[in-house]
Amino acid sequence: MTLLALAALMGDAQATEIGTSNMFGLGIQLGDPLGLTGKYYLGGRTNAIDFTVGSHYYNNDYYYSNLALQAAFHWHLVELTSGGGVAIPFRIGVGGFLVFGDYYYNGRYDEFGFGARVPFGLDFDLESLPMQFYVELAFDLVLFPAPGPYVDGGVGFRYYF
Repeated sequence: MTLLALAALMGDAQATEIGTSNMFGLGIQLGDPLGLTGKYYLGGRTNAIDFTVGSHYYNNDYYYSNLALQAAFHWHLVELTSGGGVAIPFRIGVGGFLVFGDYYYNGRYDEFGFGARVPFGLDFDLESLPMQFYVELAFDLVLFPAPGPYVDGGVGFRYYF
């Protein structure tokens, strides 16, 4: 009886509207690259396309400047939890990146670079607001100017419309 009364006071669990009625999110990413991020869900919470427009930063082994573009198709494989105010899907994707401007990688300098990327991460979809926080890591394969592996990642948030 006590459990029934407590359940009635708590009310029903509220599901997130991200990916259902609020399909497009826009926000900020901190990391590599630093910039504007967006995500569009394709007919539900299972598949989405995301993008980032920003710039990379200097490290001892490489540097990017000016403009960095990246995009990926995401599969949301499993929702680790939902309820309690947040839904947390695990996702993996496939996509690519382009960089314009002073670009140095693996001993080679150029004004342009591109490659493939495989991002994976966790989204933290708030159930009371159309807002998402996320953490992402990506394995990249630089194809030009000098082939080689690279890792990038970031944290960010998006507000969904």
